[in-house]
Amino acid sequence: MPAKNPLKRTRMMPIIKKKMIFQQVGRVGLVLLLSGSFNAYGEWYTLKPGVKLRSGPGIQQSVIQTLEHNQTVRVMSKKETWFELETLTGQKGYVREDLISNLWIKVHKKERTLFLMRDKQILKSYKVALSTQNPLGDKIRQGDSGTPEGRFFICEMLKKPGEPRYGARSLRLSYPTIEDARRGLKNNIVNYDQYLFILKQIKEAQMPLQNTKLGGSIRIHGGG
Repeated sequence: MPAKNPLKRTRMMPIIKKKMIFQQVGRVGLVLLLSGSFNAYGEWYTLKPGVKLRSGPGIQQSVIQTLEHNQTVRVMSKKETWFELETLTGQKGYVREDLISNLWIKVHKKERTLFLMRDKQILKSYKVALSTQNPLGDKIRQGDSGTPEGRFFICEMLKKPGEPRYGARSLRLSYPTIEDARRGLKNNIVNYDQYLFILKQIKEAQMPLQNTKLGGSIRIHGGG
């Protein structure tokens, strides 16, 4: 297994033209970057790895299943500080309210708009700036100026990024994802050790390798 290497930066995007979003994100863990049409749908998801799905509302109840980080669930009801929910495979149970969230971010690349969502409700919307060379293209490899599409979690939040180009705030996204790593392995962009390490980091809710030929350091950040 390769050791962690110093982070190698690529082009950062999208650039948020308003800073208020960083005061709103709270328990945001899910980010969707899409280029197609906007479809608002409600989604709850787990905020950490190893969330215990229990047979009843309480830590004394037996564990039915252990959920993965950023796993989609359906909320059915609430009992005090516990949610009754169902996984996409049909398993029902209870989790503590602080372990799941329905606050998420959606970026519509074609419209250059970022939406802060709670379930299906749009809380805020912001105009964003993308790469001038390849604004609508998906990210395939380092240096292609594409903005990655897919499902990500926020793996780093900085109030003072330290570089003027990031503005006052920076949210680093979990790119490359498992899907990116699989594609990279198939196309000889990453080697097998790098592929396995990215999978391990994503499953543990850690920042994935940033210095492979897939590129890295993809951020939502303020205007520098």
